[in-house]
Amino acid sequence: MNFQDNTQQNPQIEERKYTISEYFDLEIRSDKRHEFYNGTIVECAYTSENHGTVVHNLNFLLGQCLRKTDCKVFAENRMLYSKYCNRVYYPDILVACSEIDYYQYSKNQVAIINPSVLIEVLSDSTENIDRGDKLKCYRKIPSLKQYIIVEQDSKNVQVYEYDTAAKRWIAKVYEEDGDTVKIGDCDIPLDEIYLKVDLIQPNQQSDN
Repeated sequence: MNFQDNTQQNPQIEERKYTISEYFDLEIRSDKRHEFYNGTIVECAYTSENHGTVVHNLNFLLGQCLRKTDCKVFAENRMLYSKYCNRVYYPDILVACSEIDYYQYSKNQVAIINPSVLIEVLSDSTENIDRGDKLKCYRKIPSLKQYIIVEQDSKNVQVYEYDTAAKRWIAKVYEEDGDTVKIGDCDIPLDEIYLKVDLIQPNQQSDN
């Protein structure tokens, strides 16, 4: 199969079950990003300005913290493949450390398989998946230490962390001004995550 012609286009996504190979064949020819849910292909949702600002802040803060370590920080455009639940996602933030392992479908198409930290920033269109399907799937990845869910319109960060001693996942919530969120070995101020974010008031609702 020839992957040299990468002309951007939008191949037709039919309502049927796809194999992982069919997904990758379609994805490399598309100018839009799609995720793969065990046979179903779903276009990635539109993201708001708040969403983009939170992702940018986290990418910058973690990048600064980890710049002299063996960890790399990827924002939004890096594929993640989990064979444990047959999913391909584009996490908002992915941190991978030490030797990064990949699932390589073709010369120009690879997906990381051993993340240390995964972060998703919520929106109305993705919240159910982020709190449900992704939470369930991500926790099956042996290398994963933390899965973090970040609200985009109010200060609220939920950290799911694997406790190796107890052999279970525990959850912590950070939502108070002055809180410091522990992400890996990084101490990230909650206020810095939401720098330049237009936070809603309690009587407002998000339209994203």
